[in-house]
Amino acid sequence: MKKEIKFFDNFISQYDKSCKEIAYKIRHTYKVTNIAQNLALFLNLDDELTKKVYLSALFHDLGRFPQWEEYQTFIDSKSFDHGDKSCEILKNNGICDEIILKAVKYHNKYELPKDLTEEERLVCEIVRDADKLDILHYKWKLDDKKHKIKDNIIRCFEKEKLVPNDLVKYPVDGILRQLSFIYDLNFDESKDMVFASDIIDRNIDLIYSSCKDKKVFYIQDLLDTYLAKELGVRKYERIRKKI
Repeated sequence: MKKEIKFFDNFISQYDKSCKEIAYKIRHTYKVTNIAQNLALFLNLDDELTKKVYLSALFHDLGRFPQWEEYQTFIDSKSFDHGDKSCEILKNNGICDEIILKAVKYHNKYELPKDLTEEERLVCEIVRDADKLDILHYKWKLDDKKHKIKDNIIRCFEKEKLVPNDLVKYPVDGILRQLSFIYDLNFDESKDMVFASDIIDRNIDLIYSSCKDKKVFYIQDLLDTYLAKELGVRKYERIRKKI
């Protein structure tokens, strides 16, 4: 694994770490790697599969670095699919483990393909959960524009579905899309991290302070109810604390 870690260190050394966007992606990568390792521990994976989880998480956002350098954006629709790009970088550098390649390629896709092996799916799901759990901690700042909550976004929450990227136009939409990541978490350990945190309340309060749209509290109730159902607890039993 030393060779792969050295490759990662050499790869990111090409980019300006004084740039806040590059620095953010480096921090994000290490946080995702740490969360993924913890999930592997919770799931009692063997050493070989834990290694694949670690490397998949470490490599998952390689494409973000050339994406920012070339396009000055992290929006895939305005540049390229960063999961595909990350996978391409690995292949071009002789890293050809199929489980790692698939976990990296599919970490940002709306859903996983049906034909994955059991081990491929497991590593993919761990990396996807770890990535979403760190992104859920992102602290948004909203502008003064009063954007109302869209009905088609509310319907995604009612159906317990991930909000598609193409519904996101304003920052309020972006926050709600991130909250919908909760429906795409795969493991009880991941859901419990959200349930025991202030992630939902903090973002709901931020949205309401900006748009004063009380429909956001309906979304909050849907999320709380979903987590309570998934984890077998009642809403009022939630202990709110920061992860």
